[in-house]
Parts: sequence; C-alpha cells; structure tokens
Amino acid sequence: MPLGIFSRLALMVFVIGTTVSAAAREPNRVAPKDLRPRETRVHPVFATVGFETGIVTLVSIVGNPGSSEPPSIDWGDSTDPTLAVVADCSSRECSVEIVGTHVYQETGVYTIEIQFPSEETETTTATVSTASDFVILSIGDSVASGEGNPVVTLLKGGPAWDDSGSCHRSSLAGPALAARQVMDENENVTFVHQACSGDDIASVIRQFKDARAKLPRIDILLITAGANEIAGGFGNLICECIEVPVCVTAALENGDDLTLRSTCARDEEFKNRIAADVAGLADKYAELALTIQCQKLDDNTGEVIDDPDCADQGLPIPSVVIITEYFDPTHDRRGNFPGPLTVTSCSGYLLNTEEWEFMFDNVVIPLNEQVASAAALHGWVLVDGIADEFLKHGYCASAGLGPGLLGKSWVVKLPQSFRMQGDQNGTAHPNRKGQEVYRDRIFEAIVESNPPVTTVSGIAAGLRYAFGSPTPQSVELRLTASNLVRESGVGRIYFAVDEPACDADPSALNRCSLYVGPFTIDTPGLHTVTFFSENASGHGMERAKTVEVFIDK
Repeated sequence: MPLGIFSRLALMVFVIGTTVSAAAREPNRVAPKDLRPRETRVHPVFATVGFETGIVTLVSIVGNPGSSEPPSIDWGDSTDPTLAVVADCSSRECSVEIVGTHVYQETGVYTIEIQFPSEETETTTATVSTASDFVILSIGDSVASGEGNPVVTLLKGGPAWDDSGSCHRSSLAGPALAARQVMDENENVTFVHQACSGDDIASVIRQFKDARAKLPRIDILLITAGANEIAGGFGNLICECIEVPVCVTAALENGDDLTLRSTCARDEEFKNRIAADVAGLADKYAELALTIQCQKLDDNTGEVIDDPDCADQGLPIPSVVIITEYFDPTHDRRGNFPGPLTVTSCSGYLLNTEEWEFMFDNVVIPLNEQVASAAALHGWVLVDGIADEFLKHGYCASAGLGPGLLGKSWVVKLPQSFRMQGDQNGTAHPNRKGQEVYRDRIFEAIVESNPPVTTVSGIAAGLRYAFGSPTPQSVELRLTASNLVRESGVGRIYFAVDEPACDADPSALNRCSLYVGPFTIDTPGLHTVTFFSENASGHGMERAKTVEVFIDK
C-alpha cells in the first residue's frame, strides 16, 4: 500500500538506531478461540449497491466459545467466501462478534451463510438497495480514510478495516463519525466512504468519479486532500531528510534514486522543491473543482467547457462541497516545538527542534493556506481551526510510548501503530481523539451549510396547475421548504417573478422578494418564477430554481 504524507513521520522521529520494542514489533495476539457458538444471535445487513458494507456484525456469540479458527462467510452473491474477523463484542451482553465487509454489485436480498470450523452454520440476510434521499460522500487521503484507527485492532482479532482492499477506510475516521452523527438524528441518509490511504489529488478525482457514476445524487461532498502532493509524498520527504535504514533498503530493492540529506531545515534546494510542490496544488485543486462541477478544459482552446460524458449521463453535482484543513502534529503539550528532552521522552531518540519547526513552516502552514485558497476560489466550505486545536496535542504532546502515557497527544505513535494494525502506516495520523476533532468540525460545517429544499405548487380555479401550461385563470402559488438535516433547519424563502437578476447569492438578494405567504399571478403572458430558500443559520443557501406560469387570456 502506498504511504501518504503522514504515514512515515515515525521514521523521522525514530532515527537511525531507534529500537522498537519487541512488543511493538510483535503484536500481542489473543489466543484463538473455539468459535462453536454456545448461544448466538444473527444480525441482518443493510448495504448500498456498489459500495463496501463496512465492518458489519453478522453473528454475536454469548459466553466463552473456547478456541478455534475464524469461520468463513459466503455472502450469497456467487463471489468467493471470505474469512471472518473475530472481534470483542461492543456490548456487555456478548463475548465475541463475527464481522466482515463486502461489496454487493446488484440490489436485492441475499442469504449470508457463516460456516464455522465445527461445521455448524449460521445464516443471516443482506438487503442491498440504492442510495437514500440524502447522500454524504467522503473522498481524500489517509487522514480522511482513518488510517491509524482500524475498526478491529490486532488485540481484538484483526486488524480489520471497512474496506476489503488496502485503502484502510475506518468508520472511526472524522468524516465517517460526522456522517454517523447526521444519520443518527435524521432518516434516509446514506454515507459513502471513498477516501484511500496514500492517494494524491489525481487519485482522489478517480475516487469521486467512481462514486458519482454509482450514485443518483450527492448532497454533501467531504474532501481532505493535497498532502500527498508534497515532495512525492511525505514518506519520500522523510526518507530524503534522514538516512533511515528502511528507506535505503527499499530504494536499493526498487532501484530508486534516493537523495539522503543530513538536515532539511538548512537545505535551501529542498525547501524550494517543497515550495514548488505546494504552489502546484492550486492547479490540482482547480482540476478537482472542474470535475465536481461536470466541467473540463477544452483540449484545443484551454477554455472551461461542460464535460459531455458527465452531462450526457446526468451525473449529479454535489449541493455542498466541504474541504478540511490538515492537523498540526509538530507541537508539544505547551504549544512549543519539542525540545531535546521532550523529543527524547516521546520518541526515544532526538529529532531537533529545528526540524519540527521546518515541518510546520514549510508543510503544515503553506498546505493549509492552499486549502483555504482553494475553498475561497471554488466556493467550497472551509473547515478550519483544526490545526489550532492540535496546537498542544501533537506527536510529542505526551511523553513516553506506552498506552498509559497517551495523555495529551492526538496523534498515533509508531508503537501504537504496530500494536493496533501490525505496521507503521498508522503513525503520525490523528488518533481517535484527533479524529473526533475532525468529526465535530465537519458536523458543524454540515449543519451550517446544508441548504433546504424548496417546492412550489400552483392552484388555478381550484385545481392544481401544471407549470408551463396555458390557463385563462389567475394562478396562486405556494412555496414550502424543508431540510433533510433537521439541525440545519429552514430560514427565509425568497422568490421573484420575471426578475432574472434574483439569484441565490448575497449580492443578488435585493432583487428578490421575501416569501411570507401565497401570491397570485394574473397578468397575461409567460412568466418565470424564481425561488429558493436558506437554512436557519443563513449560511446554507439552495440553488435558485425556476418554473413557468402561462396566463393565456
């Protein structure tokens, strides 16, 4: 699996000679249990066609089952069976859960068969349907996927993720947690988790295209992307800054050209390279923005045109696009760059203050400035304040490496990554507390920005009016707005008759009228009625819609 910008921060912290404890290198696996159930409960599965089910519980086993190998799962759709993962039960009423994840390619009801080594079987069902009335889609890199936070850790029989590939998608990621909060309070909400560890913006664009081709609508698009564009990915950056044995070995095996540097902070050439990569983000965000809007650059003229492949297929354009800034792993619990004593206690070896400061000044700050600029330029909602919240919660915000010393740090450390997922890839990503910061900020942004949906109805001579059709009668119109995210609510409703300048833009609202009740059109001719509404905060405004009223008398 390709490693992203924060995937190898441990290699920066654990420099040559660092010795990871045997316990960190060799996770303490729980002894296998006999999975022959003493008392079992089966759980139905509900899934969206074309997307991972995510980790779902199929069977709960009450009591102490003993020891055995994991069961296999036949998902009922003619695909090859997969091995289940055995997880500690999330409730107090059972001992273990049999879990798995799968992708169904067709809608329908499927019979799932769980085959235990004892040759006993349990069955449950999967109901696979299309997306609901409100869809939240998350795309991005390892921060958005939830790297470092497996759904089932090694100590619980895993690790296991919400995807069957190498993207390391986790329901403990900030976007997934925020979507779950929306789903818990509102009906008919679907969350699609497409973010993938290690992906750059070109790959994120492919994530979006793949999801959009399968979805009838996208209401909220969540993005965390851009970090993997810098110096060929942060893993590369770290390898070039410090002579790390694992990098040298990999370079020799792959035949890569690896430049080793004694320090990056004093290497002006390297600083310039990073600066150029950061500056190049603007064009890559612009390409992403065009893709989202079903547009592209004309190959001959370079002008922005509608993408016929997208438009011809009627693919959806998101109602709201939300992009998050990146967290700051570089400060200690006092909000300072870690000094020698702090670094030694949090990493075991010295990474000097100058290098932490280099990381902050040359990566964290300019990267977040590019994210903010892209949001302003393309009309995206910016989720900021995340780096500030991490100010006293970076990698070295708590001393020591043990689980009892996590303390103030909201960042996964190298031994924790080995202990939870069996590799170093989770290192330097937000831990559960850090992802909860993302959750809270993203949820706030969804509530603040999600617009209502306004509908219009007309009555002519006591009968429902068919918009656009001629009528000799006057037409009374009523506007109604509702919000599928109840926390967002409904604020003011705007409308205009034969006023093309009225639009859902703060600068054009003075050309609109405020709707306070039914209004009537009785002047002969063809009239265009524009209407839209805003949410309770006033920050989420619906795109303007129009209908025609034809008074023929």
